[in-house]
Amino acid sequence: MAGGGPPRQSAEALHQLFAGDDVDRVHPESGETARTVLRLPKPRLDQPVPAQLDKQLETLAERQTAVGTATALLELLQRALLDEEQAEAVAERLDQVFLSLLASGAVSSALRIAKRLNQLPALVTSTARKQTIERHRSGLCGGATIPAIVDSLAEIHPAKRQVISQLIDALGPPVMGGLLLALGEEQERSRRRRIFDLLASLGPRVTPHISKLLADPRWFVVRNMLTLLHRTRHGLSPAVVEWALQHPEPRVRVEAVKCLSALGGATTASAIERALADSEAKVAEATVVAVGTRKIANGLQPLVHLLRQSDRLGRHRELRIQALRSLGQLGNPAALREIRHFFRGRLAGGVHADERRAAYASLAFYPPADCQPFVDGGLRSTDAQVRAICTRLKAESSSGHGGRQ
Repeated sequence: MAGGGPPRQSAEALHQLFAGDDVDRVHPESGETARTVLRLPKPRLDQPVPAQLDKQLETLAERQTAVGTATALLELLQRALLDEEQAEAVAERLDQVFLSLLASGAVSSALRIAKRLNQLPALVTSTARKQTIERHRSGLCGGATIPAIVDSLAEIHPAKRQVISQLIDALGPPVMGGLLLALGEEQERSRRRRIFDLLASLGPRVTPHISKLLADPRWFVVRNMLTLLHRTRHGLSPAVVEWALQHPEPRVRVEAVKCLSALGGATTASAIERALADSEAKVAEATVVAVGTRKIANGLQPLVHLLRQSDRLGRHRELRIQALRSLGQLGNPAALREIRHFFRGRLAGGVHADERRAAYASLAFYPPADCQPFVDGGLRSTDAQVRAICTRLKAESSSGHGGRQ
């Protein structure tokens, strides 16, 4: 206002200026006390909030409240002003908050609580308080914590798996033992697979706990432990495999044979011989295949020993045919001298035609120079199938493709 003026005159001038049609003024009805009202527009959404998003927002709010509660409870546990009865109540409430966060999938928040709880004993001076904290720390390693961890694996990605791994480390060894037991007791296949993958990802950290459960009286627990040792490649030794090959349950022995491939060159001939002599056909069959596919050199003599045994009734013919192939896969020419009787004519005793044909077919795996005499002899065979096999091998050798790996 130009020139200004006394305050009263300025106020009256302003009143005259804005007393008219002010856009923010609502003129009262007659008889109503004059007042000024500012009408603020209400926010309006063109589309309603999806129910799923609404639920997620509610969940986030609940988690934030739980984290705040946990922080306050941890602070209280550290204070000396609480007596031990009050400290026990606070610790119990903290347990509930921890489990609720874990059950809701907030693994990172649960991890922070576990780490803070691990630090508390060093921050308090009362022996009784230390004991209360330690007791509740131990309690979080079992009970409802194990199924809550398993539930959190339902929709897992690598980052979350890493956080769960850190949580397991923070809670301590009893959690690993609980998860191993849960692996054996879980009935749902998908959950069992998730537990297995989690334990396998822990690598050597879980090995000591696996070793303890190898002596479990439940065969399926022992089988699971062998499978984990095979997967992690930690703690698997020839002694463990040989012990497992003597387990009374055939399914455990079959799993032990699978471990032979992991041992590779460390597999002993005695372990292979024991497996080949197993009363369960599946154990012997799996052993023969493992020797060939994994090229276990110590399996040569056990396979030769198997093939030297008489089988006039043909009860083990399929096994013997596979043994011939596995010997070829080993590619050691010394085996040819041991099984030369398989390359004799039809009048050779104890050798079935199918076995003789399999022996000739296995020549494809040996060095061409070592199997050439056998190929030449097969070209003169009275068995048309043997001649066909040797003709093909001769052609492959001439073209430089002999000795398949």
